Amino acid sequence: LIPIGYHNPVITNCNVTLQNGNIGNSTQDYNGGFVGIQTGTKIFNSSVSGLTSVQAKNGAGGFAGLERDAIIKGLLNDAGITLYELDAKSGQKNCRVSGEGLSVEAAESYAGGFNGAMANSISSDSTVSGLSSVRAGKYAGGFAGRATIGFGTILGGDDETRPTLVDSVSKLLEKVLASGSEDKKNQLLTLAGVMPSKLYRCTVQGNSLVVESAGDYAGGIIGQGDGVKITAEGTVFGGKVTGLQQVKAGKYAGGIAGSVVTADAIGVLNNTLGIGQFIPFELSQVSAEGTGWTVTATEKYAAGACGLMLGGKADAVTVSGIQSIQAGNYAGGFAGRTGASGLASAGGLDVLGLVKLNNVLSLADGVRVTIQNCETVGASGGLTILSEGMAALTDGEDFTAGGFIGESVASVVEHSHVSNLK
Repeated sequence: LIPIGYHNPVITNCNVTLQNGNIGNSTQDYNGGFVGIQTGTKIFNSSVSGLTSVQAKNGAGGFAGLERDAIIKGLLNDAGITLYELDAKSGQKNCRVSGEGLSVEAAESYAGGFNGAMANSISSDSTVSGLSSVRAGKYAGGFAGRATIGFGTILGGDDETRPTLVDSVSKLLEKVLASGSEDKKNQLLTLAGVMPSKLYRCTVQGNSLVVESAGDYAGGIIGQGDGVKITAEGTVFGGKVTGLQQVKAGKYAGGIAGSVVTADAIGVLNNTLGIGQFIPFELSQVSAEGTGWTVTATEKYAAGACGLMLGGKADAVTVSGIQSIQAGNYAGGFAGRTGASGLASAGGLDVLGLVKLNNVLSLADGVRVTIQNCETVGASGGLTILSEGMAALTDGEDFTAGGFIGESVASVVEHSHVSNLK
């Protein structure tokens, strides 16, 4: 069967008002104030109010436990067939979550003030307000715990890849790459959901907001992003988090994101082909604000904006009112670490679990970071940045801390500043 179309369910102008504002429990996966799992669905002008807490085992969100793309059933076995453009993404536009001391918690993974996790989805002009805490075992974010590519390639596991386009596309890629057809390659990647999640003009309004991961990845907007786009899309406002008090993780903590990295579009589908096409992250017109707030990584990578940045661009990103940044290693006013000499050398980093040691690892496009017109402004009493020297060293690392970046490799920084250092 060759798929030729996908019809998105559409929800418009729907509102949920809660009298008992508690949703879910810590034994169930994917709980949200509006929907547990949003699959290939467009939601417009809808809201949740009266929400006080959301709990889940995996995937807790003020609006959705999981916002994901649909996985198209069907098989492709001929690189010469006609490929159709299918939109199986989920979308949220002009949606709201209103809480009073709202807390969101995932016992294991993926907690976010708005979405627990996002996979090949778009959220725009959407807001969570009255948010006081987001906590997870891994992946905690003020808006989303994780923003990544298609569900069938990353979050879904093997059960979601067969017999679907994800599986058959991976087998076709080798033929298409050999033919040199750029258009057909991009169509195949789109069909398989290998496209990034995007946040346009989204807001997190915190109330002394604490974002905490017991393990890895905590951020004021997202815990972690693979090729994620948080941008203005033609306007002057890309996204913001206000009212921050603390961001804390074992590894990867930041006022904007714990970690933003490139996604390897082809390696995710067929790792025998090696690294073939990168999807860089983009941050533009984004801000993180609070009064005397702190960022802590007990092991590695803590920063005012992003604990780790690998393969992408940040433009007009501002961090203000921050008082303390502390890590076992890699602490920086804006970024803990940017770039790497190779995809496998980022402190033992395994990008998306895709990079194999026997593949080509030192491709510049996959690691280069460009930072322009960015700024970190410390609290009125000054900003302290400390690398405690408590983390285990790997790959010949040294303990590093910096006013703007803890360690910078293969990176370009232009017109960017840090001020109010103590």
